Amino acid sequence: MIIDLREYSKEVVGYTRTAKSLVERASQSALEKVALDLETGQDTQDHFYWNTPKAIRTIETRDYDRAGQSAPPVYVEWGFRAEFTRQPAPRRNAKWRIDELTTQFKVWAARDTTRPALVFHIDRKSPGQFGPDFHMQVSEDYTASAGPLHLAVPRFPTHCLLPTDCLDLVLSEFFQQKWLKEQSEGPINLMRSAQLTRAKLYSEAIAGMWQAKPRSTPISALQNFPLPSLNLSHESR
Repeated sequence: MIIDLREYSKEVVGYTRTAKSLVERASQSALEKVALDLETGQDTQDHFYWNTPKAIRTIETRDYDRAGQSAPPVYVEWGFRAEFTRQPAPRRNAKWRIDELTTQFKVWAARDTTRPALVFHIDRKSPGQFGPDFHMQVSEDYTASAGPLHLAVPRFPTHCLLPTDCLDLVLSEFFQQKWLKEQSEGPINLMRSAQLTRAKLYSEAIAGMWQAKPRSTPISALQNFPLPSLNLSHESR
């Protein structure tokens, strides 16, 4: 899978600045470093890892579940790990291959931090795994702590591909009103355009696969649909 990191860096800056007020003060420097590390990696290396050494924590929120009701206070921790390899010429090419992509979340009850209320991740499946190429999955360690086994399924298909897409999803879920307000005051055109481009490219790839697999239902066909050659860069449109 190919991405233009120059273009994506602009989007990351937009997200980190827009989400800043929803992140606790102790995590705000780490949030800013997310954008800086992505720019530094592509400026200085031909292969690098982009990650959060420590999870970034949101402020407490009750703004979820139902409109007009105050839910129990929670906060969310966001972390990710990505691996990129620069593609061949031209020199200092902005196109990179995505070798690894995993975004993790932990949801904590604000008044009881003995164990997380939920742990899940959004990532690409590993070679040999069943399930959608991009999927959301409850942590196996979390299911083991609540039951008799490490349960690796179900893996739910998702259009959230990059760490910022995943952050957008979680902020939309847990900060229903505040995140809408912050978006309206941020670079919404940049964020929206980039996300729409990815969604359209991904949807077109899926639609093409459905046409090529007439003996499977569309949902079951997603269980074996790797996308190594998908190009997420704007110029592929």
